[in-house]
Amino acid sequence: MKKFKTACRIFAALLIACTLLPLTGCQYAREIESLSVVAGAALDKGEDGKRYKLTVEVLDTNSDIQGNEIRTVYIQSQGDTIFEAVRNAVPKTAKRLYWSHCEILILGEELAKEGIEPVMDWFLRDLEPRSTMKLLVSQQASASEVLMSPPIAEGITAFTINDSLRSDLISASMAPDIALYRAYTMLETSQAQALALPAVGLDDSIEEPIPILSGTAIFEGDALAGYLSPELSKVYTLLTNQSQGSILATHLPQVPEGNISFEVYDTHCSLNPRFEDGELHMGIEVILNLSLGEIDNRSAEVLGEDVQRLRDIAQQEVEQSIDELLTLSQKHYRNDILGFGRALEIAYPDYWKAHAAAWREEFAALPYELTVTVNLRNAGLFQI
Repeated sequence: MKKFKTACRIFAALLIACTLLPLTGCQYAREIESLSVVAGAALDKGEDGKRYKLTVEVLDTNSDIQGNEIRTVYIQSQGDTIFEAVRNAVPKTAKRLYWSHCEILILGEELAKEGIEPVMDWFLRDLEPRSTMKLLVSQQASASEVLMSPPIAEGITAFTINDSLRSDLISASMAPDIALYRAYTMLETSQAQALALPAVGLDDSIEEPIPILSGTAIFEGDALAGYLSPELSKVYTLLTNQSQGSILATHLPQVPEGNISFEVYDTHCSLNPRFEDGELHMGIEVILNLSLGEIDNRSAEVLGEDVQRLRDIAQQEVEQSIDELLTLSQKHYRNDILGFGRALEIAYPDYWKAHAAAWREEFAALPYELTVTVNLRNAGLFQI
């Protein structure tokens, strides 16, 4: 019995030792000192016969970070493919680029006009870049100009732009927030809903221009077709249920300098296709929950406005803005950026299959009925 217990202990010890053998190390371990950690990237049309010009913002791992200040350096390279441009950057940094912390990819306007689907291939195919990195389109002369501009506060430009995208949807909703994987999915189904990406530019109203979100870039297929202003981008994020908060500014009719602002803190939009006498119509239902944020004219006329009147003012402003965006989308771009086709595909899949190829022409003449419901929750500290 004693010998049996001893044999069991020996067998257990050998089994444990065998299980530890494959856990002794990492086969592909790399030290941070041997890597150039990419925070953000910009792609432009190449020069000197090359197709692409790549600019990357790289964390300077050799800098002193005891004061919680991380410096960055910029590296530029070119190539006929993006992969070639990435590898051509290695001799300039003496280290391989490490892409797992890259948060944004800014595309140059000229490159975007030629089509962005080939650009996305390497970033989706390679193991290191994350499919959650954000795509933006530069409205400046080049994407590198935006990436290489200093942020408003000390820090990393790429991370600052990414933070701006997140905070914008909560407070202003002047640009959508689109990840790489979602952009690729939208391109694959662009007949049902056209791709729209955030646009970024430089605020040159100060001595040293800084990156700033500047609206929405609209695509036809995978090619850049034009832009929406920041104000119309608010309407776009509202109708596509991306907005988490914004400011609705308008004025009181027949009241000189009677400007008024509402805070939009909860929205919902639904698209409801239906047939009337055999003709396709699109019903658009929008619900907004507002609070009165500011009235800059405390006249008797303003103070006398009741709650329903303020609701009507906000409703009229929203309806006019939505009509303006739909007119631009249908008549100018002739491009379904709001996902009418996607709603139709879900509600009437057989009809969509038969009309998908000609949807652009049908969308341009599609009648719609708009219903806007405004709920005014409060009016701040002053009574209305």
